[in-house]
Amino acid sequence: HINSLYVDSNNNVILSMRTIDMVASINRDTEELNWVLSHKAMDYESTKDYALELVNTWNKEEFSYFLGQHSVVTDYDNNLYIFDNGMNRDKYSKQENNYSRVLKYKIDTQVKKTFLLSSYKHPREIYTPFSWNVILLENGGMLIWYTVNVWDGIHLVQTDAQDNIILEIAEKSKKRDYRVINIDITI
Repeated sequence: HINSLYVDSNNNVILSMRTIDMVASINRDTEELNWVLSHKAMDYESTKDYALELVNTWNKEEFSYFLGQHSVVTDYDNNLYIFDNGMNRDKYSKQENNYSRVLKYKIDTQVKKTFLLSSYKHPREIYTPFSWNVILLENGGMLIWYTVNVWDGIHLVQTDAQDNIILEIAEKSKKRDYRVINIDITI
């Protein structure tokens, strides 16, 4: 299902399609597909011509694609951020445990490639199979919302531009909130 829609600075719509592990960009004016990012993109006739090759410039030992992802956003340089829920990671990589992370990609449509620039994973390898979101902050940091799972509650993390945790709030409850927003309440 489509679980995220984001309009980037070029007026393209970026869609996250969780159940098929795919993110796509559509031109809002022409309604044509720009590109598709997925480890499954070559499996579908309709997406083969738009598939971007992924180049892992980050950590060669880490699986570079996302699995069961949720919302997508871009920064001022049009780098793409995807919250990778990490569902069934053990089926696709050598890693034995599932964990969620925020992936940062640079898209180059001229050469039909995307480059994995970074991967933020909480030090405790928090795993949230169902929902999350990430908000990019003006200082270069991130506000990351984890719904750990239906029974363990919620988790909010704020990082600085170097991915250091500067705020962390966790609540054990049966709440399953879907997203967090950042509101400036300067008085």
